[in-house]
Amino acid sequence: FAFLRSISGMALLVTHPDYLDTRCRLAVYEHFLNHLAAQTGCWRALPHEISTWWRQRDKLEIVDDGDAAKLVGPRADRARIILLSEIFRNID
Repeated sequence: FAFLRSISGMALLVTHPDYLDTRCRLAVYEHFLNHLAAQTGCWRALPHEISTWWRQRDKLEIVDDGDAAKLVGPRADRARIILLSEIFRNID
C-alpha cells in the first residue's frame, strides 16, 4: 500500500465470503481494513464514486497553452497532469 501511495496508485480489494471462511483469514482481512482506516489523505471510494470519477475524467482534455499543458473540462480542478518519469523517479 505504501508503494501504491508513493506513485499515486489505487488499491482495489475485491472480497467474497467464500474466501473469508476461517478465523485466520478474517483476522488478516480485519488487519488490512484497520491499516487502511488509519491512513490519511486517501480517497476511500465506493464503486459508483469511482465510476463517476472515470466518466468525468473521460471528458477532460489536455491542451497546450504555450507554456505548459493543462487540463480543461468539467471537474478539471480534481485532476492533474504528471509525467510517468516523475512518478517512477524514486523506484529502484
